[in-house]
Amino acid sequence: EEFYLLLGFFAILYYVVYGQKMYKNIVCYKAEGDKKHIKPIKLNTAGIYPIMFSSGIVAGLVKVINIIHFGQYAVGAWVLTHLSKNSNIYILISSAIILLTTYVYSEHSFQPKETVENLKTQWYIVDGVQYSKLEEYFYDTLAVLSVIGGLYLAIAYAIPNYIEYNYGQKIFLKFGGTSMIILSEVSIDLYDKISSGIQNQSNLNLTFNKTE
Repeated sequence: EEFYLLLGFFAILYYVVYGQKMYKNIVCYKAEGDKKHIKPIKLNTAGIYPIMFSSGIVAGLVKVINIIHFGQYAVGAWVLTHLSKNSNIYILISSAIILLTTYVYSEHSFQPKETVENLKTQWYIVDGVQYSKLEEYFYDTLAVLSVIGGLYLAIAYAIPNYIEYNYGQKIFLKFGGTSMIILSEVSIDLYDKISSGIQNQSNLNLTFNKTE
């Protein structure tokens, strides 16, 4: 049994890290000439905020029901029973909030209108897309990625919590799905910053050597 738990741990870990590193590259070209520019759009543009927002909404709803003493009624009692602790309904509602929040937050995070304005200012076009429809293209692309990214986050959140609730096992060895996503996000971001810093330092040293 411990072997399968460990196997599940690495499977979900791989799933989380792989999803965090997925991008869709939009290839742009200068309107005149063959200069190419890659505009990456992250699959999970919203990051960890949908999960945090979902937890906040559910916890806030439970707190409000307790404050106004709505739990004495049948509806309020049902909500408190299923949302004040981990349950299948709690997982389902939280996953739905994550999916919706990812879709809404992705646009705020990526800002397709500003991206298109920058591309137009530099006279870049996307192959196969009319110049006048660049903004529509980026909005449609982001919408598709937001749905896929939302499903990715919801699954990464739901599976560990479902296993814990129904089988009494925490496959993340004291870590929940939310903690693993946050940990992977921070680790990947730190790795990218360190790699970028090393690359910039190498380029700077190369420049100094050439000047000497």
